[in-house]
Amino acid sequence: MKTIRTILLLTILFGLENGVTAIGGAYSDLGNGIIQDAGNRLLWRKCIRGRGTAGMNYTDCGTSSGPSETSNWTNALNYCRGLGTTLGDGRQWRLPSVKELISIVDYRVTSMPIINATLFPNTTSGRYWTSTNSFAMGSSPTLSGNGNNESDPKQYVASSENIDQHYKIPEGTSYRSMAYIVDFAIGGVVEYPKTNTNGYVRCVTNY
Repeated sequence: MKTIRTILLLTILFGLENGVTAIGGAYSDLGNGIIQDAGNRLLWRKCIRGRGTAGMNYTDCGTSSGPSETSNWTNALNYCRGLGTTLGDGRQWRLPSVKELISIVDYRVTSMPIINATLFPNTTSGRYWTSTNSFAMGSSPTLSGNGNNESDPKQYVASSENIDQHYKIPEGTSYRSMAYIVDFAIGGVVEYPKTNTNGYVRCVTNY
């Protein structure tokens, strides 16, 4: 029961707080592998990591291609950061914050995964990485090749003033050792060890 209460509490705290609104707003499929969320001014990858092919503009989410669908947290960060180069679109793709990712959970859906399958087809029911750190202590990972001595993405702080700040933690700094994931099987939020290799990935960017 404690676990369930924790999931529900985190869902309320992160999913319903001001700054990012839940699904049901102005979503549109741009036809190029991108779903636009006009309400939150976000662009989502239509397919999760490891789905879709370049020849179909990554719109064929039923096709498996490219890297493995799951990875650890650090690999997920690097994958999204490098996606603009991979796609050649020049966008600054990143791993979504927990507030952003939970905004596309659709609680009107009565079967798994709890997401709009028209907008986001072939989404695997599972746990998806976010960039948001949890409360356990640890040390930040060293990301090879990023070249700027920064190893962590935007970190969640609960205030409307800093929703858009990109706060980064230097490499090797002692900090929390787990990150939040959004579980699209149940629609909740839980802590996940960053070394776990079973986290799915969906990237996002602002516009």
